[in-house]
Amino acid sequence: MGESGGNVFLYRTELAGARAALRAGKNIRIRGTRQSGMSTLLREITLDSEAAGLEVIEVRGDHLAQHQPGRVLEEVRAALGLHRRSRHLGESIDEVAQELSPESVLCIDDPHLADAQSLRTLHVIRCRLGLRTVIAERIGEDRDSDFPPVWPETTIELAPMDLATTGAVMRDILGGPILPGSVVRVYGKTGGVVGTTVALVESARDRGLLRLHNGVWKAQGRSLWSADLLPFVDSLLLGCSDELKALLWQLSRTGPQSLDALVDTVPMVALEEGINRGLISPVRGQSGMRYQVWPSIYVERFRHSPTYGIHGSAPGVSRPSLPGSFSPARGNNVATLARAFSEHSSLVLGELYEAWEKTRGPVPAAKYLDEALGIDSESERIERVMNETRATLRSPSVEELGFVIHLATWALVEREDAVAAREHLDTLAMFSPQLSGSVESIWAMLGALHGDGAPSENFSEHQDPFGFSVAARAAGALMRGSLSAARSALAEMAAHPWLRDIYVYLQAAALLLSGDPIRALDFISEEREAAIASFDRQMFATLSYAAAVIHFYMGDARAANTAVEEGLVVGRPGLAMTPVYAAMLNFEAMAAHFRGQKTIRDDLIQSAAHLSAATGPFLGAGVDAIEIIASAEQSLKTVDAERDLALVDAIQVRCEQGYIIGAVQLAMAILVLDFSKETAGALIEAEKRTEETIYRRPASLVAALVAEDISLIAQILAEEPTHHDRNLRTRLVTAAARRANKEGRGEIARKLFSITEPTHAGDQKSGVSEGQSPLSKREAEVARLAVTMSNPEIAMRLGLSRRTVENHVANALRKTSLRNRRELAEFVEQN
Repeated sequence: MGESGGNVFLYRTELAGARAALRAGKNIRIRGTRQSGMSTLLREITLDSEAAGLEVIEVRGDHLAQHQPGRVLEEVRAALGLHRRSRHLGESIDEVAQELSPESVLCIDDPHLADAQSLRTLHVIRCRLGLRTVIAERIGEDRDSDFPPVWPETTIELAPMDLATTGAVMRDILGGPILPGSVVRVYGKTGGVVGTTVALVESARDRGLLRLHNGVWKAQGRSLWSADLLPFVDSLLLGCSDELKALLWQLSRTGPQSLDALVDTVPMVALEEGINRGLISPVRGQSGMRYQVWPSIYVERFRHSPTYGIHGSAPGVSRPSLPGSFSPARGNNVATLARAFSEHSSLVLGELYEAWEKTRGPVPAAKYLDEALGIDSESERIERVMNETRATLRSPSVEELGFVIHLATWALVEREDAVAAREHLDTLAMFSPQLSGSVESIWAMLGALHGDGAPSENFSEHQDPFGFSVAARAAGALMRGSLSAARSALAEMAAHPWLRDIYVYLQAAALLLSGDPIRALDFISEEREAAIASFDRQMFATLSYAAAVIHFYMGDARAANTAVEEGLVVGRPGLAMTPVYAAMLNFEAMAAHFRGQKTIRDDLIQSAAHLSAATGPFLGAGVDAIEIIASAEQSLKTVDAERDLALVDAIQVRCEQGYIIGAVQLAMAILVLDFSKETAGALIEAEKRTEETIYRRPASLVAALVAEDISLIAQILAEEPTHHDRNLRTRLVTAAARRANKEGRGEIARKLFSITEPTHAGDQKSGVSEGQSPLSKREAEVARLAVTMSNPEIAMRLGLSRRTVENHVANALRKTSLRNRRELAEFVEQN
């Protein structure tokens, strides 16, 4: 595989860590689940060690070795050229030891399949010589009793891939970009397990379940399973007890079950075996802990071919009975969410479509479309429902009005035909003039989301019995930063329960802008739990985006990225909120950009551009700014006046459209990445147009940074040191210092760096040259090692405690506002 999905890319960090461990004389233990890439990483370590001139002996267990004592040891003897079999074990140990040296490396793959005698013998040899070993063991199937750990040892845990990396691997297999929704479907089936992902994608491609359409790969139909996968999955189940296979079949049929439900039907040893083998995963529901088959490709296997090593034939498999509420337990991969929502859609879409077919009425049509819109595999049935449903145009109920809104949104987003969209609404107003106010308000909100500018704050409730004008006023007020008007409109929305979805999102935004992000996160968390319980994809995805914006504001990149991934894996949130989905794709694109994954970045930007206008009302909406950053040749490492002016234009365009808060958020995000006086000026002007919002103090700090008023900067930075915007303030000052450094203004850079961390000012003055780095000598020394060594390894190298190393790394990341150890090491080298 190439840049995005290749082995070197997938295991670059792990390979660097293994290289450092072997240089330090350490043993290495690679741990992961089946198909997680352990054997591939072990092979990469072997090749890397051989390239470094080390003698490497590589052996592996197999099903024959389990039953032949000494078989793996004979493999070692053969690799060393010792073909005559020794009569005595002691003699064999002496012969092997004579051929090896303390500089040799022994690599053992699949030790769970190796015979006990060989493992014990090899343990004796490595202890005698001080031999370094690299062992790849499956979680839950260790052989510590036969091949115990020997200190010093480094453990490398192979976690499942994230959503972006799954997309990268798929791109390399398929040779082109993939529709994001198709990546999510694969991710939900494989849980991000490398080998399983490769097998599923190759099988789906070969069977035509993944097809190239207009230059983009897209999943076809409602299932990616084919009979080609049966031997692959069955090979992963080898060695499982019959009791475990029976449990897997049962959970595949019923969906997640509680321990109480299982205890009377299956032996608990089977459940423990399934968890240890990584085939069963606990999930948390409102009624307590449940257990499910994981990854869900195993569910597909038992549903399509239920009989597997179970005495007698399994009965036909019925549809799964999914729990009424579901949320992933802490530590579970977010792919669990993808599976939950995907299974729910599979369960209810057929029923909703059948209900529509019976009457072809607008109410069942609206209910089906609520669930189906945004799901690519439903496109044919969606088109039929749109074309064959007769809309109620005279005095429709709110449910019947929902179908007309779907018609207009479908024309606007999917058909990109604004004229047809407007005609649907105008026809409604013509037959029901008492709804003309509702029609204008609905059109204004759709236009605001799709780049036509913020709604007016002067909508009248005349001829609007459903209250859409109130929602439009609230949305427009928030987009402009008019908090008092927004609060008033939100209070009125409480009288219209059918507007609750809109209300929840706007209320979360109002809490943030009012200066209470913690309360906003609590509100979002409660509403997201309710959305999970009801499988409300639109609500969950939209609130996940809102949570990500708040986490970004507070400087918690990890929580923000998790929220984005959670929002993406449940799928597109209908059509009206498609720009929110596009914004989350842009967040992922920026993360890929700063990881150096240009191909992934470009694919994500292309997908976002297809789903949104050039600009939009909130952070991440539109692709104009991200395309400017992505197209800059030197990224953010050099001063680029042309790029600065282009980004200012993007900010000002949003202001002209009434997206004032979106302009402020974009400007803040740009300034944290690359501070410039031009962008700062645009931010200051935009923020002046709002009422006092959460961005007022950071904007004041930006003004002080433009004026280079060091005393005022220090004063603002010191205010309320535990406040939620402390991190943002520090990042702004650090970004301004980096810019001054790039412009050759070392004195200003030194002063700005020094006030971001007053307690370390002495270190900075004595240990770092003017205009170079905010780090102390010891922090820089640790940072250089951090990219290839773990904290314990650095501690050993430098004679420090592990806690001291952790503090140095954390301080260095905070002072430089960088995101990871690799960027930190690059920063130190450049400065």
